[in-house]
Amino acid sequence: RYRRVVARLRQFDPSSLGSREEKLAFWINLYNCLVVDAVITLGIRATIWEGGKGFFRKIAYDVGGCRYSADDIEHGILRGNRRHPAIPWPQFGPGDPRLRQTIVPIEVRLHFTLVCASRSCPINTVYHPSELEGELEMAASTFVNGGGVMVSPETAKVSLSRIFRWFQSDFGGRSGVIEFILRYLIDGPEKDFLRKEAHRIGMVFQPYDWSLNR
Repeated sequence: RYRRVVARLRQFDPSSLGSREEKLAFWINLYNCLVVDAVITLGIRATIWEGGKGFFRKIAYDVGGCRYSADDIEHGILRGNRRHPAIPWPQFGPGDPRLRQTIVPIEVRLHFTLVCASRSCPINTVYHPSELEGELEMAASTFVNGGGVMVSPETAKVSLSRIFRWFQSDFGGRSGVIEFILRYLIDGPEKDFLRKEAHRIGMVFQPYDWSLNR
C-alpha cells in the first residue's frame, strides 16, 4: 500500500500545496518516510553509513517529475536552499526547477523534526498542517529537554547536540543558539544559570550516535 502511494508522487505537483504549514508538514513527513523506507529497503542493520558515505544524497523520491533526495528536501527546500554544512554552495543551483519549492524564511524548529534513523536524532512522529505550531513547539521542547541540551553550572559549560553546531547559522550564531535554548529549557537552576552566565559559558558538543534508532 505504501509503495502504491509513493508511486503516485510522480503525478503530484508540490506547487499545489497552499499554506506555509501545508508545505512544511508535507516535506517534513516526506523526508522522514523516505529515510525509514530507505533503511528497510537497503536492509540496514547497524548504521546508515554501513553502505558508505552519501546516504542522504543517494536516497530519493520522484515528486512531480523531479528527483528529491533527503539532502534536497532538508537543505534545498526546508532550509530555504542553504548550503549543506560540509558543502560550500547552496543545495540547488541557479535555474533548478526545484527552487520553486523552497520555503523561506527558515523555520529553525524543523531541525528537531527530521529523523535521520540514528539514536542522536529527534524522535519520529507525524506532522499536521492544522496543528503544526503546537507540534513544532513540542518537538523543540522535547529535544532540548531530552538530552539535546545539558547545562552544567559546576563546570560553567553547556553540552549541546551537534545539530546546534552544524546549523548554528540557522539559529543566528552563538547568541541565537543560547536564546533558542532559553526559550525551551524547563525552568530551574540550570536555566537560571544559563540566563545569567550566557556571555561566559563554554559550549561543548556531544558526539553524534549514528547507531540505528530502533
